[in-house]
Amino acid sequence: KVVKDAHQEKDCFLSVKLPKSFPGEWKDAEPETLLYREKPFWLRRLLNDAPSTYEEVVTDLPSIYADAHSVRSDARRYEDDFPLAKVYNIENQLEKALQKTVYLNSGAALVIERSEGFVFVDVNSKKNVKNKEKQEALLAINKEAAKELFFQLRLRNLSGMILVDFIHMDREHRALLERELRSLSKKETVQTEFVDFTGLQLAELTRKRTRKTLFEQIFER
Repeated sequence: KVVKDAHQEKDCFLSVKLPKSFPGEWKDAEPETLLYREKPFWLRRLLNDAPSTYEEVVTDLPSIYADAHSVRSDARRYEDDFPLAKVYNIENQLEKALQKTVYLNSGAALVIERSEGFVFVDVNSKKNVKNKEKQEALLAINKEAAKELFFQLRLRNLSGMILVDFIHMDREHRALLERELRSLSKKETVQTEFVDFTGLQLAELTRKRTRKTLFEQIFER
């Protein structure tokens, strides 16, 4: 069983312990005999993720549709002649998913920098707010950024240590943002934890690595 995928220069981690329930005839199988084939990754996601994770499941491949429909009764098979990838503008969506800057409805933006050791995210805002309403406005922007942050972590399959430089606020409003981050962390299907704000007021999170990043899946040969 592959417990952890290969990552950069690290080999995959294998579990070779045989449970008591392991069929006796499998123990005596010839070398390189296929004993068990795990379900495809996309199917495991459909089985394990909350139904609300996906607005729609659609495919133009008959074999994929059969498996998808077995776990999601609302899965849809696309049968039009116009390519499905063009309908959903897949190439453009992938390009956007790999861009460093993600713009928010408020006019703010997330700048995502990925390195081997950690992920750094900077929340930038050019929005001009009045002093009287400043803290509430900044909190609203930071909450919007937090929700988009967790979406991007899932979309890009980012993991490890994650440091986020939110727009700085006073202690009272930072505590409200902290509550939001803890709440969002608990909703994740992949083990994610908000650790704390560092001395430099950076939000520190950790996210368990379960598979390769989107970048690695596309560009690694």
